[in-house]
Amino acid sequence: MDFTTGEKHKKELAEILEKRLVKEKNTVIYKELIEDNLPSFFKNFIQNRVRKLFHTDEPLQIKYSNRYDFNYERIKELKAKLQEAFEEATIFSKDDLKDIIERTVSLQFDLLVNPQDTLLNIFYKNKSERTQTEILQILGNLEDTRLYTQRLIDEIKDFDHFHIVKEDFNSISKKIAEDIYENELTKSFISDVEAYIDFQNVIAQSTENEIGLDVLGLLLNERDLEKYADAFDQKSNKEKLGVNEIYSLLKDYSEKVSENYIEHVEDEIEEFIVSSVQTNGSDDSEEEEVTVVEDESESAATPEEKSEKHHPKILFGKEPQDFIIDKSIIEHQPDVQLQPLDVIFDDKSKRLIERKIFNRDSEAFENFLNKLEAVDNWKEAKKIIDKELMIRSIQPFSREALKLGDLLFIRYFPEKN
Repeated sequence: MDFTTGEKHKKELAEILEKRLVKEKNTVIYKELIEDNLPSFFKNFIQNRVRKLFHTDEPLQIKYSNRYDFNYERIKELKAKLQEAFEEATIFSKDDLKDIIERTVSLQFDLLVNPQDTLLNIFYKNKSERTQTEILQILGNLEDTRLYTQRLIDEIKDFDHFHIVKEDFNSISKKIAEDIYENELTKSFISDVEAYIDFQNVIAQSTENEIGLDVLGLLLNERDLEKYADAFDQKSNKEKLGVNEIYSLLKDYSEKVSENYIEHVEDEIEEFIVSSVQTNGSDDSEEEEVTVVEDESESAATPEEKSEKHHPKILFGKEPQDFIIDKSIIEHQPDVQLQPLDVIFDDKSKRLIERKIFNRDSEAFENFLNKLEAVDNWKEAKKIIDKELMIRSIQPFSREALKLGDLLFIRYFPEKN
């Protein structure tokens, strides 16, 4: 996190809340605090603090005796009211409140700006594992409506182990973040922006609908979305942007990025012809129509012949002009029955692509294959491949990306294999 930007805003927000709650007083009674419209994160923390103080200091003590029925309804009712009165009368010094405000504002700020690392620290700072119940209770108490948090709650509910270790929680959290910011960028990021604006408003008791550009940049950086910062550069002369304006700029820019990416990486078909096609999961390539001429009588060869032996001649069997690519001919897809993708993909290739491109998400991989199964021409298939590589941030010329393209090319141009 950008220390300067983050700490600056934490300090500013804490000072606003302190001025609002403490005013010029040296002490504040708890009843006065809870009657104010408190931010939920502060209210939860201070309620727990009061209850802990009550049971620790034990201002109310009743000596039990067999002579009295302490389950008598009126005694129970009066005892509960007396306990509530003691809690309401709990006194906080100015320094106590300042400390609580700084801690709660800082924690809530971190949860909004960098929820993954902050939640990981909350749950696993002092424990190696947590139960589903514990995690769900804490997440529910946050009253967080962001897409990330709601998906996290759903995933934790569906997790197949009651105890969740740090590594599993981190993996779940990371996978959710990758998914929502790749596939639902505008929706998820706007939910983050709105949550931060609500956080500011509840502290300052305002109804603003804008966020500072510096905080906007911080939110992008913490989500590895720095490349979208250019969407807001044209507004650099402004200090704040409204939600609707952010939505519009981000939506237009993300669509532009997607179009530019596909246009940039849409290789010509001939690139797949001259590249080696591996059909058996082998890493070794074999060039087509290449003959290596070797001399069988190596022992009798002259020095010049031996030199040629170490650098064998490559005979293509055709004249150079025969290799000039006629694009109109190449792009003509042959009229053949397409093989099912289950036939095209061997087990080793499936494992490689599922692991390297789909991050072991077998369901996403199957959905991708089902989408391609219905496509009967190479151009449309190539667009689907390019889009998938783009949203998963896979380099188009990586080994796994080329492998995927090569295998699918075979389906539409089997005679090239």
